[in-house]
Amino acid sequence: MTLLGFFASLFGLIYCLGAVYEKSWSWYAGIVNVILYGYYCYSIKLYGELGLQAVYLVLSIVGLLNWNLNKEDKISYSKAELLVVVGFSLLVFAICYIFLLQSIFHSLFPVVDGLLVALSLGATYLAIRKKIENWVIWIPVNFSYVILYIIVGEWPLVIQFLVFGIMAVFGFLTWNRVLNNVQNSSNRT
Repeated sequence: MTLLGFFASLFGLIYCLGAVYEKSWSWYAGIVNVILYGYYCYSIKLYGELGLQAVYLVLSIVGLLNWNLNKEDKISYSKAELLVVVGFSLLVFAICYIFLLQSIFHSLFPVVDGLLVALSLGATYLAIRKKIENWVIWIPVNFSYVILYIIVGEWPLVIQFLVFGIMAVFGFLTWNRVLNNVQNSSNRT
């Protein structure tokens, strides 16, 4: 693993851990992570992932601002309408992005790359809004990245995304416990 890859992984793990515990500082680690990881993706020609990092940079700034400026926002479930809109938007985005990855960037795995990018964007959007469903998306996405990186032989990233997958499961359980505590408290009053 290169020093660049090590620090990209480290800051990604710090971000994920902070997000599990709903800490706004996690977004700072996310910003450093996407810059380092974006350069790394460029170097191994995973252009879908590189594009994702550029969008993540913007989303990380939005997440930082949202979590700092809207401290009253709490972890919650998404309404069905939000999930339908997000799902449809991601489907349209995935189709367009896969086309770009195939025809222009000649990505190694355009369909997988494009779908994982779309799902990752949806999960990040839901995380910014503190919706528990972000973890439900992150769990299969992270484990899918494990398979992708096994195929391309990037073993440090296999380990990183395996840890991300485990952390996503932990994040879901932690946020679910918070929601259950809130529901139990409101039932007592």
